[in-house]
Amino acid sequence: MHEIDDGAEASFLVADKDGDGVLGGFEQSDWARAAGGGDDILANPMLFDADLDRQTTREEFLAGVKRLATSVETDEPGVLRFRDLTRPLSERDNRRTASRDF
Repeated sequence: MHEIDDGAEASFLVADKDGDGVLGGFEQSDWARAAGGGDDILANPMLFDADLDRQTTREEFLAGVKRLATSVETDEPGVLRFRDLTRPLSERDNRRTASRDF
């Protein structure tokens, strides 16, 4: 989990362009787009802004990344890559459907 914490912390510092310690909606969406998830889960403010006050604190951001990291299906059990976090939701749904036995 240390890698996730470190990566989330580094990502927050990159996303917080004005250095005020909170992310506004534009900062989050700009970061999500740059990270490769601009039109999907990383751009969704509800993932990070737990109290829906339109600002994401460092703590909310770190908690959101951890929630996402623990809910993602990975290509390799026990190994989480950044691409797993940015994989579009539609692709995740397709993987789940394909792996079910009907």
